[in-house]
Amino acid sequence: MSDRFVNTSARSRRWTRSAFSIGAAAVVAVGTLAVPATANAQSAINTMSGEEGSVGHGSANEGSIEAWTPAGAPERVPERYLPDPSGDPWYDRDLEFDEDAEPGTILDVRPVELPSMGLHRIASSWQVLIRSNDTNGDAQVAVATIVLPKAEWKGEGPRPLVASNYATDSLGLACQPSRTLPKGIAPTAPNAQLDPRFLDQGYALVIPDHQGPKAAYAAGRQAGHVVLDSIRAARSFVPPNGDEAPLKDSKVAQLGFSGGAIAAGWAAQIQPTYAPELEDVFVGTSIGGVPADFGALMTTMNGYLGPAGIFRAAVLGVAREYPALYRLLNPAGDVFAYTSRNACSEELHWQGAIPLPIDDLTMDKHVLGDADVRQILVDNAMGPNPERPEEIPTQPMQVWQGDTDAPIVPNTSIAIGDYWVPTWAVKRMVSNWCEAGVQTQYQPVPGEHLVSAGTGADPAYEWIDARMRDLPLEASCN
Repeated sequence: MSDRFVNTSARSRRWTRSAFSIGAAAVVAVGTLAVPATANAQSAINTMSGEEGSVGHGSANEGSIEAWTPAGAPERVPERYLPDPSGDPWYDRDLEFDEDAEPGTILDVRPVELPSMGLHRIASSWQVLIRSNDTNGDAQVAVATIVLPKAEWKGEGPRPLVASNYATDSLGLACQPSRTLPKGIAPTAPNAQLDPRFLDQGYALVIPDHQGPKAAYAAGRQAGHVVLDSIRAARSFVPPNGDEAPLKDSKVAQLGFSGGAIAAGWAAQIQPTYAPELEDVFVGTSIGGVPADFGALMTTMNGYLGPAGIFRAAVLGVAREYPALYRLLNPAGDVFAYTSRNACSEELHWQGAIPLPIDDLTMDKHVLGDADVRQILVDNAMGPNPERPEEIPTQPMQVWQGDTDAPIVPNTSIAIGDYWVPTWAVKRMVSNWCEAGVQTQYQPVPGEHLVSAGTGADPAYEWIDARMRDLPLEASCN
């Protein structure tokens, strides 16, 4: 990785690509950034603490001197870097439950309104607390939102269910879908376009807070547990004013982009072992902009103007499930981890104005050489894993990606590809799934990462709708 800092032509290309990505982000209302790169971690901290300008975070105490003072070694415990309570007693209470209860068991329920989806579409909507598991299989409480539409399902069979996994991409509990949707805050693409469309066609939705109670952004195995347990809960859910579960016989499909693709992809991958009873229930999973290999992202996001903030957040999110990573933090890394602990996606995108690589936040400048880091990368790489050959999707998969091979008009190929999530890594995952016998359709779409969230929406909807209506599966492993 050291050649990134001495090869000036590579650095120039890096800034050019990042500048384009930031401009594209403005198109989808993420915003443009125009802050010069800082030379090192201390300069970045000075900038963000107000000495050379100000970039906001989500922590309540971040304006204090103490927040910007590195903690001593005895204070650098995992709890220091966890998010603050959400502020809603329904979530934050110390809920007593039977840890031996089956994953997916509903522990509590309350009604909720979702104005961003259009109240005219919704017959009823509910939030449920669910018994789930973290990465290590320890019991935890997760949250999901269940939405029942007014529209009738006009296809064959019972009303189908879509697990809509949002690109939450955040470190704070206040950023999770169950908190933002009731406030009228719409999700990002493609869910913003497709959730109302699904409801209008008679689909029910379950929207998991797939990052879990620690907001463990990018921790795929934990997210997969929450998604599968949310699907279990939705299919068993009996509304308080009802006498039966309206979705008990529903077929299920999944949708997810970027951070949502981590959750949906891992749910599909671990379903055969974690939720084998759902094998005949799933009809397929559609995922786009898939961060399949975090090691590959080190070459496209780490230290790059624009995606650097989201990449740093992903590392901190994974550390919440793998706390051994915290021992690698240097004083600057400690401050970043602490002051970013409640940051939502928008703030993390703004943090990308400081293209600070992870290497400057750790004591070891070659973190990929650390044994714990290497094992975590293996454990969180989507696709067949020789160490766990039983973890492989048994359902059809659609994978869409911003790709230079995507034709914008017939017989042309002038699309701009994804500079954040490398296409070669996604294609490698698809190829490996195909070799393992997974029916996988690769769908190139125009645009870089953020734009492809929108350009992939229609192909994703059409593919999911075709699976639900039992139409013939188009050529896979293409």
